[in-house]
Amino acid sequence: MAETKEVPPRGSLEFVESSILDTIVPLASDLNIEDALSGSVERLDDGNDSPLAAIPQRHALYFG
Repeated sequence: MAETKEVPPRGSLEFVESSILDTIVPLASDLNIEDALSGSVERLDDGNDSPLAAIPQRHALYFG
């Protein structure tokens, strides 16, 4: 019998399938994202799933 060869997954497809898109609507209108995310790696060790978890967020956003 002919041996079938498995095709390895494409790197870009694998990247997309394992990626997570995380968005926030920060409470502060003038948020300095660089300052807010400084030290975020250390906060991940405290049990947070995302570096964005420590940024206070709005529950709704209205455009006017």
